[in-house]
Amino acid sequence: TDAARRAATVAAAQAVVQQGGVLTATGARSILFAYLPDLGKTPDRIGGPLSQTLTELTQLFNQTLGAGIAQLRLANPTANYFDLRLDNLFANVLGSPGSFGFTNTTQAC
Repeated sequence: TDAARRAATVAAAQAVVQQGGVLTATGARSILFAYLPDLGKTPDRIGGPLSQTLTELTQLFNQTLGAGIAQLRLANPTANYFDLRLDNLFANVLGSPGSFGFTNTTQAC
């Protein structure tokens, strides 16, 4: 169900943040968090029946991850949390595919 998908997505993002907290508590001072690219626009899903659902779940994951990282930053001001914004990179590729050597970003393959 949609509610179950949303709950699993939130739980996954929270688990990533929780592991960042565990790493910080054990002494890590620099941690890289990767945001997801839009999974609804990947080559095997774009235009398919789950495309919009995957886009929404990706956004939910990234929002939950960002909120959790913000909390980690407040709780651990001496740690360095880095954001690997794969979502932004992927959006840039889709927005200007020729600049990255792609010719088709609108059809599934």
